Amino acid sequence: MISSRYLNKVAVVLIFLALLTCALIVYLAQINPNTKVMQYESKLFGDEILLIDIQVDENEWQGLLADPTAKEYIPADLIINGELFSSVGLRTKGNSSLTQVAQMKDSDRYSIHFKFDKYQKGRTYYGLDTFCINNIIGDNTYMKEYLSYEIMDYSGVPAPLTNYARVTLNGEDFGFYLALERYEKSFLARAYDTTGGQLYNVKIQMGHREDFMPPGDND
Repeated sequence: MISSRYLNKVAVVLIFLALLTCALIVYLAQINPNTKVMQYESKLFGDEILLIDIQVDENEWQGLLADPTAKEYIPADLIINGELFSSVGLRTKGNSSLTQVAQMKDSDRYSIHFKFDKYQKGRTYYGLDTFCINNIIGDNTYMKEYLSYEIMDYSGVPAPLTNYARVTLNGEDFGFYLALERYEKSFLARAYDTTGGQLYNVKIQMGHREDFMPPGDND
């Protein structure tokens, strides 16, 4: 039988570790990365839920649905909070989550990657070159991914900006999504004030040198 003296020691250690963790979080929160304010922060990642309408040719969309795991781009008009951006690159994204939706017979609610300069070189959304909307299909709370990035930001770790989005496709309800800043040039410029450096995109079951691919079009 475990003695009360032993339990008291364990309790003291746990309390000490909890206090140490809290102190570390507070300390890290005071370490501000070299971030700068980008115009798209308030436009896309503000305090209000986004309204995103995707306008896409039906034949193009059906072609995408015929082979969603190919992740081929199609052109789409993107209306964000009433503002139109024509000919934006659109493709499916994800790995296991993409396969999961592809295997469903009653859903085509894929996570989607948008690329503003796919068809118009150099174009951005107020400085943002690309972003995605995640379907959060594995999380009934719709909070885990959002809170993870919030904790990273609070702890002083450079993290993507997020916002929730109500999405429609050709005017029809497409679901509730999490809009997410991508680890791309815009993120580097905002978080580190540079677009240089190396970014690595880790894949499932990786381990070989050739498996390490540049970020962006690989998830």
